Amino acid sequence: MRVDLKLLRETNRALYQKIVPHASTMVGVEDIDQDSLPSEVRYDLIGWKNDHEESAPPPSPPPPREEPEILREAMDLNETEARRKREADEKAGLARLQQYQRERGLLDSQHNGEAIRKFLEEHPQTNGIVTESTIDVAISHLGPKGSNTLQWAQPKPATPPSVPDVRRLPNGEAELPIDASEVAMRKASVPQLKDLAARRREGKQRPGWSGAKF
Repeated sequence: MRVDLKLLRETNRALYQKIVPHASTMVGVEDIDQDSLPSEVRYDLIGWKNDHEESAPPPSPPPPREEPEILREAMDLNETEARRKREADEKAGLARLQQYQRERGLLDSQHNGEAIRKFLEEHPQTNGIVTESTIDVAISHLGPKGSNTLQWAQPKPATPPSVPDVRRLPNGEAELPIDASEVAMRKASVPQLKDLAARRREGKQRPGWSGAKF
């Protein structure tokens, strides 16, 4: 049911207050779903519509807008969309730089920032625009395969494996580990075996917690 809310407010304020919660606006002509109204409100609205709205003259159409106003609104809309796209492109370009930094070691430095910014402003292929693809173009021209202008993080040297300190016997041979295997002992010299046997006897004589109750 189409209802002129402005006319309803002017002629029946109480009924207007009951209808407004079911409308998407507070003025103007609105399509009201009758089934969503309580039965008594629906009957009051039908009666009001028969008494007032049916006899009211149809609303006059709004005056046509001047063409310059329409053009201005269209231009504003285009500018808004262009700004949103530019912001989205710049965000994607910065994310691409962070990816180069994270995965390839590109330094987040003033030198790199100025070099990339200058390239984007001066290169005709990028025209000062920051996007994911223009960042790729800049890195390609300024990276190791191009002018090699950019700075990159140096790879960390591999840490050599630690070598345990091994005690030497008086003859210069290394002592056998206390848990030396049978194969190792067969290959060992007599001084190494004597030293191992002495250390094992010494270990048995040392007090420990073997057999203790906790």
